[in-house]
Amino acid sequence: MIYFLRWFPLITWLVWLIVYWGIGVGLVSNFLRAFHSSRFSYDRFFILGLVILSNIILWTGYLILRGRILDPLPSGWFVLILAGVLMVLIGMLGTFWCRRQMKDSWSAHTTLVENHRLVDSGPYSIVRHPIYAFSCLMTIGTVMVFPTCWNILAGLGMVILYILKLRVEEKMLLTALPGYQDYRQRVRYRFVPRIW
Repeated sequence: MIYFLRWFPLITWLVWLIVYWGIGVGLVSNFLRAFHSSRFSYDRFFILGLVILSNIILWTGYLILRGRILDPLPSGWFVLILAGVLMVLIGMLGTFWCRRQMKDSWSAHTTLVENHRLVDSGPYSIVRHPIYAFSCLMTIGTVMVFPTCWNILAGLGMVILYILKLRVEEKMLLTALPGYQDYRQRVRYRFVPRIW
């Protein structure tokens, strides 16, 4: 039972990659766009960092399940694994919900798209960067299911990348998006309700 449950995060990430990023083509095209533009220098670093760190976490999980890496969890850690699996599921569904709320205003780059609108409903009425929060939830959940030392470091690295990205994005939105300053005053939390 636990063995099959632990496959869930890996399958979830695969589904997320297919649906959210269009089989990875969207991710590759966003990276190439950032790589060839001086405007998106942080985005280049961000996307490359996420790709490398998430691959460390996911390949470690796969190799643990295939018996190629010693499993760091004794069989009695069902509650930790179940909590991690639920976090991955909530994180994936949350990113889909956030992206649906953004509609045509969503961009992987720190830029405004044509006809960009301020989104302040749904999860954006609770925190200003819910896609990043849900993505971090997916990452932390996966690390809980496969808690090797290097996965913990890779997961921490991904969370730091998201925090840095939201700081860069906030500076851009303050200067470029009308109404963002008012929105910031209405929705005080960036990432985690009542904390930060």
